[in-house]
Amino acid sequence: MARSKEALVLLLDVGPSMHSILPEVEKLCTMLVQKKLMFNKNHEVGVVLFGTEETKNELEKEVGGYENVFVLRDIKVVDADVVDILHNIPRGKFPGDFVDAIVVGIDMLIKKFGETNKGKQCLCLVTNAQCPTKDPYEGTKEDQVDKISSNMKAHGIKFDCVVIRENPVESAGKSVIDENDHLLNQFSKNTISKIVHVDSPLALLGALRTRSISPVTVFRGDLELGSTMKIKVWVYKKTSEEKFPALKKYSDKAPSSDKYATHEVKVDFEYRSKEDPDKVVPPEQRIKGYRYGPQVIPISSAEWDSVKLKPDKGVKLLGFTDSSNIKRHYYMKDVYTFIPEPGNRKAIVAVSAIARAMKELNKVAILRCVWKQGQGSVVIGILSPNVSCMDNIPDSFYFNILPFAEDVREFQFPSFSRFPATWLPNAHQQEASDNFVRMLDLAPSDREEMLKPEFTPNPVLERFYRYLDLKSKQPDASVPPWTAP
Repeated sequence: MARSKEALVLLLDVGPSMHSILPEVEKLCTMLVQKKLMFNKNHEVGVVLFGTEETKNELEKEVGGYENVFVLRDIKVVDADVVDILHNIPRGKFPGDFVDAIVVGIDMLIKKFGETNKGKQCLCLVTNAQCPTKDPYEGTKEDQVDKISSNMKAHGIKFDCVVIRENPVESAGKSVIDENDHLLNQFSKNTISKIVHVDSPLALLGALRTRSISPVTVFRGDLELGSTMKIKVWVYKKTSEEKFPALKKYSDKAPSSDKYATHEVKVDFEYRSKEDPDKVVPPEQRIKGYRYGPQVIPISSAEWDSVKLKPDKGVKLLGFTDSSNIKRHYYMKDVYTFIPEPGNRKAIVAVSAIARAMKELNKVAILRCVWKQGQGSVVIGILSPNVSCMDNIPDSFYFNILPFAEDVREFQFPSFSRFPATWLPNAHQQEASDNFVRMLDLAPSDREEMLKPEFTPNPVLERFYRYLDLKSKQPDASVPPWTAP
């Protein structure tokens, strides 16, 4: 099996309590598969429904039980058919048992891959976890979860779970939900898993990563606090803008009978002499020119290299300041994470001591950073403490880039008090403006934060992928009108 080839089994709760949210589940799963078609066309996907009226799975035939679990699609290479299947997920009539669905999913993966492909297999459970699970034939439910978890761990199966609950749960069903949450948390502790709780359909679309991005360090080296004190750290990007995928030009000029045609469009540039247009100028005889007024000044690459700044790689502390001196709107570009070098106990203790002292004194550090040797630019930013609340995760820092003087734009606006009375807003206009501003508040004091960044999908990218899927089926389709989510 190819090293990059992964297998995913979707476990979808289609019981009566999930009917209201199933349209959003369809969108989530469709989006996930569409991106696999574009980025990971060799990946394999299977779909299992639970809470269905019918039962269709191999375990029910072999050992009995596992009722109301329906294998909608066996594990196969991702294709357009699975997209069509997920567009119209059947609605079930029975309460869904997610433990049975997990066991069926594990059985499918083990029978498909055996001892191979470890670490490349994943179960994705989407449920509200509001229905009771069956009692096992032997032992307790906790014992059953431990056995299932051990089996998952032995075969390198990952487990992702999205639990969605829109409305407050009645007290009558709270005991069932508490028990289910306890079992899911037990899975989380014993396996390679991630459990996400969401409370709105929009958050559901961003609850599951549709594309895996491996973290890569941008810097490994010393955090220099002084000439005699250095701490080994690794630096990762914490956030990054997700951009449109690279789109290549496609040519349909090749004959349809040519099975080896790549349809790739290549662009070549030729430079010709002004005095002799028939003569092509080779690269070694060309030099860049830059306009300076009406003239064009030639500057060779050697001259450019001689005037370029070539700082040495390193991260140096310039000093500390009160956090109140650094305003939030000063932050630029992406956020980075500084962590102590893994396995280096001295670095872990040193980072923890500094981070906790900074938090206690309400201080931030100013750093000068050069991530790579010979990098043409120097970054100045602030280091903020990130004190961990978990024993197995060490303390760390967040790093935000600060602007230089030429990056700051100060805009001065005159006060309304300077305008004539006829220009000033009346009470009705002022109230309308205040209400408009309040509507834009994503974190009102009486409610939880709306549109959380970690759960909110990029609407531009979502619209792009949907249109791309439409064009693959209807080449002449026009861009559909935008509709609010």
